[in-house]
Amino acid sequence: MRERDRYGRKSVAETFRDGVGWFPTHRTASVAILALLGMLAMLAVLRPVGVGLGDLRVGDCLFVRTSSAGDVGPGARPAGGSTDVGLALLAGGGSRAACDQSHGHEVSAVVALGNDLADSFPGRDALQARVTPACLAAFPGYVGRPLAGSSFVTFGVAPDQGSWTRGIRSGACLVGLASGAFFGYPARQSGR
Repeated sequence: MRERDRYGRKSVAETFRDGVGWFPTHRTASVAILALLGMLAMLAVLRPVGVGLGDLRVGDCLFVRTSSAGDVGPGARPAGGSTDVGLALLAGGGSRAACDQSHGHEVSAVVALGNDLADSFPGRDALQARVTPACLAAFPGYVGRPLAGSSFVTFGVAPDQGSWTRGIRSGACLVGLASGAFFGYPARQSGR
């Protein structure tokens, strides 16, 4: 005796069989559902993994999602300014990019700021004061020319209190075009 006849409802097995039986009778809808599931699976696999300040390594090329990414016209800085880029990285809003494809910044140095997790947060300004000189010192060796006269600029990103509390004890030095535009070649050893 079927459960439906005995209790007035379908069993789980009967419900499953009915659901599976629906697909052959609705071919167009079945193809659409399978295509949608395939696209969702591809998006899940191909979606860039967000990187933040603690994930950066020397030589990483980055696309950092800032509010200025769509800016165009005179004076536009679509790759973002140092403040916007720093805040986005602190929020995990960066993604690695191929250095020979469009990107906005490259990591020229990672600056250790201590490793004792018990250290209290010294303040972002104090950390920034430690990162900035390291960025200026790393620039010529990374780009292959002095900062003066280069088409690139450098700036540092130091942890904020939330990052420090999560154990991030390093800052990063970024190199980007002085114009604030994206570029499609490596800055590393470019001599530009």
